[in-house]
Amino acid sequence: MKFLFLAFLISGFLYPEIVNGQHPDQIFITDDGIMHWSRDSSEVTGFGENYTVPFAYGYRAAKSMGVDLKGAIDQDVYQFARLGFDLFRVHVWDCEISDTLGNLLDNEHLELFDYLLLKLKEKGINAVITPIAYWGNGWPEKDEPTPGFSTKYGKGNCLTNPDAIKAQEKYLFQFVNHINRYTGIAYKNDPQILAFEICNEPHHRGPADAVTAFVRKMKDAIQSSGCTKPIFYNVSHAINYAQDYFDAGIDGGTFQWYPTGLGFQKELGGNMLPNVDRYEIPFDDVLKKNHAARFVYEFDAADMATSYMYPAMARSFRTAGMQMATHFAWDPTYSAPYNTEYNTHFMNLYYAPQKALSLMICGEIFRTIPLYKDYGVYPDNTSFGPFHISYENNLAEMVTDEKFIYTNNTTSKPHAPEKLELIAGYGNSPLVQYDGTGAYFFDKLGDGIWKLELMPDAIVVDNLFGRNSLDKTRAVVAYNRRRMKINLPEYVDGFSIESVDWRDSILYRETKDGVVDLKPGIYLLKSPKYQEEDSIVLESKKQIALQLYYAPVPVPHDPYTPYHASYPSASGKPSDPVMLFDAKNDIDRLNWAWRQGSGPSLDSFGMVIKGFHLMLDGLSAKDEENPNAKPVVDYTLRYYFGDEIKNRKKDVPQKTVLVFKGYSSDDSIFPIMISLLMKDGSAFGGQIELTPTNNEYRLKLKDLKKVRAVLMPRPYPTFLPYYSSAGKSMKLDLNQIESLEISIGPGINEEDWGKVYEMMILSVWLE
Repeated sequence: MKFLFLAFLISGFLYPEIVNGQHPDQIFITDDGIMHWSRDSSEVTGFGENYTVPFAYGYRAAKSMGVDLKGAIDQDVYQFARLGFDLFRVHVWDCEISDTLGNLLDNEHLELFDYLLLKLKEKGINAVITPIAYWGNGWPEKDEPTPGFSTKYGKGNCLTNPDAIKAQEKYLFQFVNHINRYTGIAYKNDPQILAFEICNEPHHRGPADAVTAFVRKMKDAIQSSGCTKPIFYNVSHAINYAQDYFDAGIDGGTFQWYPTGLGFQKELGGNMLPNVDRYEIPFDDVLKKNHAARFVYEFDAADMATSYMYPAMARSFRTAGMQMATHFAWDPTYSAPYNTEYNTHFMNLYYAPQKALSLMICGEIFRTIPLYKDYGVYPDNTSFGPFHISYENNLAEMVTDEKFIYTNNTTSKPHAPEKLELIAGYGNSPLVQYDGTGAYFFDKLGDGIWKLELMPDAIVVDNLFGRNSLDKTRAVVAYNRRRMKINLPEYVDGFSIESVDWRDSILYRETKDGVVDLKPGIYLLKSPKYQEEDSIVLESKKQIALQLYYAPVPVPHDPYTPYHASYPSASGKPSDPVMLFDAKNDIDRLNWAWRQGSGPSLDSFGMVIKGFHLMLDGLSAKDEENPNAKPVVDYTLRYYFGDEIKNRKKDVPQKTVLVFKGYSSDDSIFPIMISLLMKDGSAFGGQIELTPTNNEYRLKLKDLKKVRAVLMPRPYPTFLPYYSSAGKSMKLDLNQIESLEISIGPGINEEDWGKVYEMMILSVWLE
């Protein structure tokens, strides 16, 4: 007890924030691994973004474009607050703010990071910081020469080299001791910073005791500064070391989720909700044994422009015990038109309004859905609490008495609209009809008084996920005047509306039918009971004036021709075959996991000359991130054809045979599975015996049996399920088919798992 009292006195002397009433620790962790707020012992929740502008490409691109970096941060933090985010995370590019010995360099990168933390603090947004990234600063360009220890040693050596480890210990100590020049508080004592994650994705190899020793040294370096915040470590990579990480004394584990893979180079099609049914952790017992808190440092439904996925992921995270999560990654507004930083991701409120609103709903899910509550599997889990998601309607929504948030046209209506405090939406609902393509936000300021925040039209003009550069515009915004009809109960007798930020020439107008034509900006709406200069309204206007509205500068792009990622639909007579996959035309949209020697058969000009050549040296491959896992003896390719058969809807149900065209190589004969996937995730397939003869293989559709679908693209981390558990249909419905899977593995005996399998896939159709 004497020691604890002495320690408190010393800490109060060294860290004046404590005696000033600002205890540095916002949270504590109980034996069940649950984080609680120190202020009232309630459960901690947090949701937000990864954002990288002070560093690397984000910094470099802004400089090349002549962008004011602090102004850019202001603009993006405004969007975070508008979406209700309360958490931020970034892996700091240590290579830019350290030297080879681990000394912290106080340069413009660190100064901008301090500024960013200040602006987040002003909006009530907390942070979890990862001080070490191990990355070079180049992506998506070449790395620049940088002064840090990561540059000298590289990630692998940083984990094992004694000099590199000493440099990291010094750097971590100095980093958490750094005093933010804008707040005057050291990172280790700032209540805004909830926790530290030691480093980003270390991917350990080697002896377990060495891994534990490394993690312990990093943890001790932070705690030797007097920092008592929780310390997290990435436990979702190299999960064979799960217990070894906790033997080092860490407080929690960090996780990521990319359920649709990464880098497809184009928009994915088809229902991906089966891919996010569950976030299963095979070492969950280790987490529970060590009372570990859980934090999602990165997640995204990559290569998808739709808005229905994120709330399903948030639901599954809560079921898995996750209390905080940050999406990866926010596109700075100045570079969002080009989507250059991470072309497999795309997120910005102005340029991706439906996706951004979807993340807004995720924040509400983390604050609303009980921890560990299980809602089953798809399609039974599309409604949970006040939330609903729909693949068919590309819709996610939240409907309560106080909040109504939706990402697309909806017919849902709050039970008591007179109690609403917030409406955030896109498109049409029973309360708001809007013909623009930007988001809108209604905030209730008082009885009969609402603030309307209207975003510009967002228009995708090219493939968002291709080979991008600042010379290629992918999305634009447009400041069009658009029609809106407002059906709020307070305005049954009409309302008056006026521009608050003077971006619109309509400074004041009255309407009886609830219809107005507006440009993007901020407006004040009030019921007829108020006079134009009523004192209550004037006070509201003063409040609104404090709400800055940051509008992006439109990128010159004429004409504004919307880009549609959907594939061209095939046509034909009812008697014609319905093509599902043709390698020569469709191979660039085929989902497949890379294996040595596999890929399209190309001529010298890069054109497909035959089909897709697949060569497997054994059916299973060792997973370096999960080496103790039971091997998956299967290799599957998937192709989404749903958009291509839309014009053949009447013809498809009349077909009776599934035809595969292809052959095996090297005189080998082996079975393959051909499966059709329905929209609800159900799969029906049959086996054929493949031979070296170039033949057409026929399966009668009535003979197809229900089979397990493989989750494609493969989710990451690799410990996540390989097979889908979604789908309740017990009978193949040709009206609902949308994807094809071709698998090697089913029907092959164990003694043959190690053989070489080689085949050519040419085409698949219905007749």
